[in-house]
Amino acid sequence: MSRTSAFHFMPLLARLVLAAAFLPVGWAKLTKQVEFTPQEAQTLERLGVGRGWMADRGDSAPGITLVSSELNQAAPPPAALPEGTATGVGPTQARSLYRIALLLDEQGWSAPCAWAWGAALTELLGSAFLLVGLLSRFWAAGLCAVICVAFWLTSASALKATYGFDLPVEIHNRVFLQAALFTLALGVVLVGPGGASLDRMVFRRGAAGGGGGGGGTPRRGAKHQ
Repeated sequence: MSRTSAFHFMPLLARLVLAAAFLPVGWAKLTKQVEFTPQEAQTLERLGVGRGWMADRGDSAPGITLVSSELNQAAPPPAALPEGTATGVGPTQARSLYRIALLLDEQGWSAPCAWAWGAALTELLGSAFLLVGLLSRFWAAGLCAVICVAFWLTSASALKATYGFDLPVEIHNRVFLQAALFTLALGVVLVGPGGASLDRMVFRRGAAGGGGGGGGTPRRGAKHQ
């Protein structure tokens, strides 16, 4: 009973929790529009986001859209704008994944927008594939990497400043949530997706040790080398 739980039930539970945690988050990062300040919008333009975002007929390109504001009519001409002010007037909207791009840019990463897209797609696709248990080890490893980067960007500095003591409740909860999700994802990488998975159906046929993304229990009676 204990071996069955270890090799089948616990990996399934880990996959379900990871899917429930990352699927809506990845979807929101790819589809939800959030507001950015003019300075942040200028940074995104510098990073190559939304070039040509104002079409001739006033529509917006998918990357960034300009929110109309009553202050636009009273705005000074571009020549009178202070140096460092974004070209767009009023709040700017873009996909929420570009928040990650701004954080990565502050840390000096090259191609931060590409990394932000990669993280969001890994969260969305990885959680969907883990839900059905296909290529589970690959996608779980990807989520491990995403969690590590998120920890470094959002939690590591607070831990370094306080050595883990006297953390605000919000940061404390975030740190342990990241640690728990990392543990679950790493468990799938090491143990596999369990018996209730497409990996077992696809990769275990003709393979005694579990190839590819599989990870079921060893066959009974198999001789250990």
